[in-house]
Amino acid sequence: MGLNSSSQQLRRELLNMAFRHEGLAVDLERAAAQLPKSQAEHLLRMANFLQEDAERLIGIAEQVRTGVISVGL
Repeated sequence: MGLNSSSQQLRRELLNMAFRHEGLAVDLERAAAQLPKSQAEHLLRMANFLQEDAERLIGIAEQVRTGVISVGL
């Protein structure tokens, strides 16, 4: 059974947010590489949090795709 349009939109939004989180994590990692280690640690922690959140968002999007999570009509 295919996804209804609301579920498709939810999945698309979750994946878009995950993609943005991943991009921000990469940007933070690049910025941290330009700093002394003591100053970079906070940016690297933030990048790690963003990456973990991106992985959770992708997992939720997969649950939407498989129908574990659905949006009513």
